[in-house]
This record gives sequence, structure tokens and C-alpha cells, in this order.
Amino acid sequence: MTQRFYYRPFGELFDLLTRDFPSGVSSFMENSIYDTKFPPCNIFVDEKTLDLEFEYALAGFKLNEIDISFEDDYLYLEVMPEKKEEEDNREALQHGISRRQSKSKYYIPFSKYDVEKASANFEDGILKVKIPAKEERKPKKLRIQG
Repeated sequence: MTQRFYYRPFGELFDLLTRDFPSGVSSFMENSIYDTKFPPCNIFVDEKTLDLEFEYALAGFKLNEIDISFEDDYLYLEVMPEKKEEEDNREALQHGISRRQSKSKYYIPFSKYDVEKASANFEDGILKVKIPAKEERKPKKLRIQG
């Protein structure tokens, strides 16, 4: 029998980012506006600079329906869709595109990341949030004299 080992180079970082979500998410979600599954999100870390980048899939949302904030070592993303009036003559057979209110939070240690220099861009239904690592955290090369 072959054993599988999974390499998670940034597993510890991901665990920190999502640490406040309990393992029983479904029961947690029934009593909370915090959502771990909506909107869908990719989280990247640059191996050289250690900068973070979040990508959120927000197709169908307008810029004025999205709010991003930083507070107490957390990034908060809140989506608040405007109410759309449905046409009287049609009945939905399937609702596959989600447009619901949601609030997500991710742990971002302010001691390691410069949230004052964070940037966000919303294009083609994808929201990208970039958070640079603080300079003292970035890898440095030592110049050898000789």
C-alpha cells in the first residue's frame, strides 16, 4: 500500500487565514452572516515577496454592492445585492447564479502585512485584493564583500 503525503508549503498561512471558521461550518452558518463558501475565493501568496492576493468570483454584482474593510487583523468582504424586481410572466426553473448577502472574514496579521498599501480591482466579475507583506518580512539577500 502506498502512502500519500501532501505538500502544503503555505498550509500554515492558509490555516491562519481561515482559523476562525469552525469545522462544523454548516451549523455555524445557520446562525451567522459569515460565509466561507460564498463568494468563491482563491487565495495566493507570492513565494518571493510573500504578498497575499485574494480573488473573489462576484459575477453579476455591481461595484456599489461590494464593501472591503480591514479591522483588528481581519479583512472583511461584504456583498449586499440590490433587490431586483422579477418579471411577472416568468418562473425560475433553476437558480444557479447566487446573488445573496454575505460577509466573509480572513485573518491578516497586521504585524506582517501592510494593509495601508493594499489595493483592490474589480473587473469582469472578479474582485482582486492585493496585500503586500511589510518590508521587514520580505526575504533579503546579503551582499558578500570580498
